[in-house]
Amino acid sequence: MHDHYLKFDDAAEAETELQVAGITISHAPGWDVNHVGTVWSEPVLDEAEEIVTPAVPLPGYHVNIRLRSGSLATALQAFEVTPSTPSRRFAS
Repeated sequence: MHDHYLKFDDAAEAETELQVAGITISHAPGWDVNHVGTVWSEPVLDEAEEIVTPAVPLPGYHVNIRLRSGSLATALQAFEVTPSTPSRRFAS
């Protein structure tokens, strides 16, 4: 299994690009798709755990794909990102 994290400009672009790649439903024998949508930054807290800088939405519309076999479609490779700490993952 391979998990891929994708970032698009918006939900419409995500739907279009997923359809181009042949992924038209959220679950099939070969894949699972999780529309994460907007992800947020972590708020910055001071020593008293008061918010110094609030969380803000990060640019883009995020989609996670788990492939059970094969590789990510060429049409989707340009949208792949590598988050250091994904905000949502598939269960093992």
